[in-house]
Amino acid sequence: MTAVGCRRARRPGPHFVDGDSEIERVASAPIRDFFPQQGETPFRDVEQNDIEELTSRPGTLLATGGGAVLRPSSRDALHSDLWQAMPYDDLENCGGMDANHARNT
Repeated sequence: MTAVGCRRARRPGPHFVDGDSEIERVASAPIRDFFPQQGETPFRDVEQNDIEELTSRPGTLLATGGGAVLRPSSRDALHSDLWQAMPYDDLENCGGMDANHARNT
């Protein structure tokens, strides 16, 4: 979703934030190191805190990893804005994201 977010953020409107980069900043480690060393629960704790903080910022377009929706509290924080961030046709044309998938999620 990061490529889609970057593309959308070039347009006037929301400020784009890459959730994985934020997790790495807070964890002071690349995800590829943090996740296997600390485990999934600590990773999801950092991710959830970031999602809650970032989604509270007006005008922010947040890209997350696929597991971000595993926790109900993270899903709730993302729910209102995430799936409508881009027109479906733009999602379909970005590659890697199928517009029908976004409609059915």
